[in-house]
Amino acid sequence: MKRLCLLLIFINVVYFFWGLSQPASSPDSLVLDTQGLERLTEVSVEKPLPMSVTEGPELEPEKAVFNAVIKQPTLIDSCYLVGGFGSEHAAVQFVTVLQDKNLRAAVQQRLVAEEFWVIQPAANNGFGAMKNVAKIKAKGVSDLWLVPNGVDKGVISLGLFATKGRADKRLEELAGKKIKAVIRVRQKFNYDVRFGLVGDIADARTLLMTVSMKKSKNINKIAC
Repeated sequence: MKRLCLLLIFINVVYFFWGLSQPASSPDSLVLDTQGLERLTEVSVEKPLPMSVTEGPELEPEKAVFNAVIKQPTLIDSCYLVGGFGSEHAAVQFVTVLQDKNLRAAVQQRLVAEEFWVIQPAANNGFGAMKNVAKIKAKGVSDLWLVPNGVDKGVISLGLFATKGRADKRLEELAGKKIKAVIRVRQKFNYDVRFGLVGDIADARTLLMTVSMKKSKNINKIAC
């Protein structure tokens, strides 16, 4: 019995000193067996986009409809001037044609020349006009003309001049021969037609061709 107790004491002493000789273990020195464990990786999570309060119900991809905005070309209302009408009547006829095509059009009068007409006013009747012609010729003036009809019927023309200076000189010559005469200013006009058209100058020229104008007219783009 005594020997058994000494043996147990000896074993305990040996175990005690063996424990002191082992290095102390720490949490960092622990080795984990990771074999067979799933590896974890960091995953970035995007923040959800805010929904608009006016957003409608979600449509299936095959049923979604996209409204494409197609930009139409801008149509500009331009103005043009057609010139070369020798009379107001011809210009008015062209305006009528344009208005029949629902276009805005109007006649513009353009002064191209002034003439100074030396005349003796018409007498009250034909007999008086012939008598006046005879009197003028009797005073040595043969360069005259009696207007036979129209608004100036009975007027005795004594000269048509491009400048007022020459007309005044003729008037003085007649006055020296005791012939009464006056100067009438006659203005010579050309007539243009102004119209509006949605299109460029090429469209305007095409329009002139379609209205079957007898003579080619010059056309210019102008400010509206």
